[in-house]
Amino acid sequence: MKACCITGIAIAKGVAGFLGIDNIEVKGATGLPQHQPGGEGRSRGEGPQEVRFVFLHINGTDILSHDRKPEEKKEFLER
Repeated sequence: MKACCITGIAIAKGVAGFLGIDNIEVKGATGLPQHQPGGEGRSRGEGPQEVRFVFLHINGTDILSHDRKPEEKKEFLER
């Protein structure tokens, strides 16, 4: 099955590359809580057309959870 990865953090890009999954670069994607989600969906159209699986990783929710900031995580998810 053909897959692609959309992420802003190096570890996810590395795992995807190791597994033979194409990485799609998204301008401005950092994976941090300050990142404004939205460009990831538009970037999907730029990848291989035969893709059947998309690994989308937005690290901002993880960071806010580790920092014990549930209200900020909620706001991030709502954005």
